[in-house]
Order: sequence, then C-alpha cells, then structure tokens
Amino acid sequence: MSWITDIQASLQSGVVDFYGQNLSWHVLNVLLVIGTVTGVIVGQVKQDFDITMRIVIGTSLLCAVVCTPAWPMYNRHQIPWKPVKEDK
Repeated sequence: MSWITDIQASLQSGVVDFYGQNLSWHVLNVLLVIGTVTGVIVGQVKQDFDITMRIVIGTSLLCAVVCTPAWPMYNRHQIPWKPVKEDK
C-alpha cells in the first residue's frame, strides 16, 4: 500500500524535474507517431476513415493520461536547490 500513497503524493505535488520533462516529451512523440501510423495503415487496409480517427483519438487520450500528470517516473532526478538567503 505504500506505493499507492507514493504515487498519490507525487500526483498531488505536481513536481516534474528537467529529465522528467524530457522523458515525457519523448514518450509523447513516440506514442503519437506509433498511433498515427497504426491508425493510417489500419484505416487504409480496412478502407474506413472512422477506424483511423478512433485510433488517432484513442492515442491522443492515452498520451494525455501518460504524459500530463506528474507521475513518479518523471521526478527521479530532483535538483537540490540552494537555500534562500535572508536579507537583513
């Protein structure tokens, strides 16, 4: 049950490090290319544009679920920031 609370805390914090942003960008691009190419090929073989659109829209929804939230895999390399100096 600890891993569930870790995921929930990560999603609520909304923190993503720089490496996580890069990983999210690459995952998004790969998923969109694979989904679009698959949709076009399947739609062409079946001669049905509706299938193409359903696959592309489904891929877009999958990308939104995978890439938008701050999943723990996007926050593995936290940067230690310098502490703030107080002005006197």
